[in-house]
Amino acid sequence: MKINIQYADSLQINNLIIPVNTIESQKKTVNNIYLQTIVNNQIISFSDSITLFNIANQLPFLGGDAVYSARVILGLDPANLYLDYIKGPDKPKDNLMNSIKVRVYPNPAINSINIVFETLIDKNAIFELYDFSGKQILSTTIKANTTFSTINLNTVKAGIYYYKLTTINETLIKNKLVILNK
Repeated sequence: MKINIQYADSLQINNLIIPVNTIESQKKTVNNIYLQTIVNNQIISFSDSITLFNIANQLPFLGGDAVYSARVILGLDPANLYLDYIKGPDKPKDNLMNSIKVRVYPNPAINSINIVFETLIDKNAIFELYDFSGKQILSTTIKANTTFSTINLNTVKAGIYYYKLTTINETLIKNKLVILNK
């Protein structure tokens, strides 16, 4: 009985918070998701997962304690998030990084994504898709001398992933990819 009273009190207190900045707003959001799901042994919804993921990918200096809480709830290790403030930006070895522009769309995706190169790539590129734990889910080679490629995602479950597109000596692009239910 005491746990139910504490839970009700916690929920009521969290709902009474009137955030005055982003840090407080995000803390209220993370607390609400925690109280509505984790405490009640419920599964976190896809939209709540995306909300938590977006908070978890912020600098704690800007996002506050909610950043750490969101990472814990999702079980994320910041070392696996490929965040620039941890890893540092990749340095191009031959200044091609600035000359080869790549666009990956749609994001969120359902069945496939398109990769468009502003100019022909003169070497094969590798598209790799990773889950939160850093496990590789998909790897596809894109042949040299191409400007457009479509990657089939029919075998990939809905969720939030990381992708990177590399050639033999450089990273062309890396980012998050959301895949929606099919």
